Amino acid sequence: MEGEEPEGVLHTFRVKCHEPANVVAGRVREVMDIMLRADLENWPANEKWSQLLPQWFVGKCAPEQTRSEVEVRRVAWRARTEEEQKKRFQLEVDTDWSLRAWVYLFDPDNERPWYWWNLSLIDGIFFNVTVGSEECMFASQGLRWFLRVCGGIRVTEGE
Repeated sequence: MEGEEPEGVLHTFRVKCHEPANVVAGRVREVMDIMLRADLENWPANEKWSQLLPQWFVGKCAPEQTRSEVEVRRVAWRARTEEEQKKRFQLEVDTDWSLRAWVYLFDPDNERPWYWWNLSLIDGIFFNVTVGSEECMFASQGLRWFLRVCGGIRVTEGE
């Protein structure tokens, strides 16, 4: 954010678009404006987000999992070795996110691994999104998925 000093490390993601970059960037801004302006003291209930967020975005989210499906995944995850978890973590970059899971990234009770910093257009095909984190590496799957849902066809970090 202009004029402010970032806390931690800044990470820039270059987004290549299949349609004009300003259109895709507009979708990113539309959703992020809603998420970042949400009242942290009176955080909306899970059921409200499908009404607060644009329908084009809500429609791209994966179906919500049942409690038993979540528990099966949790048990399977805990049964893996640390090395297996790391490999699986890499594979899940392309996994679709449910609305509830994605919104959870912003929940004030959750320690999100990144914070929004900036979006800048590069040209008609590319734009950059910059986020900050406390660490050099962080879980960026939700952010990457979001950028693809908005219309990015390739999201790369560090360009």
